[in-house]
Amino acid sequence: MAAPKIAHYAARILSIFPQASANLVRALLASSASIPEVAQEVLAVLGGDASLKVCGYGKPNFDIASRSSDNR
Repeated sequence: MAAPKIAHYAARILSIFPQASANLVRALLASSASIPEVAQEVLAVLGGDASLKVCGYGKPNFDIASRSSDNR
């Protein structure tokens, strides 16, 4: 389910920014992502970078990825 969801987000970003490069789309999605707290708590027992290995960058937030703010 993750790959189709990311592809959908990428397509939506490209519809907003049609001239965006693949690298920009990837960066927008990655910078908007976060790992859910529940997953962080469960994986904290394993230590190190377990959450990164299991969850990657986390779940992207389309609203954050598609809009700019003064703090980004």
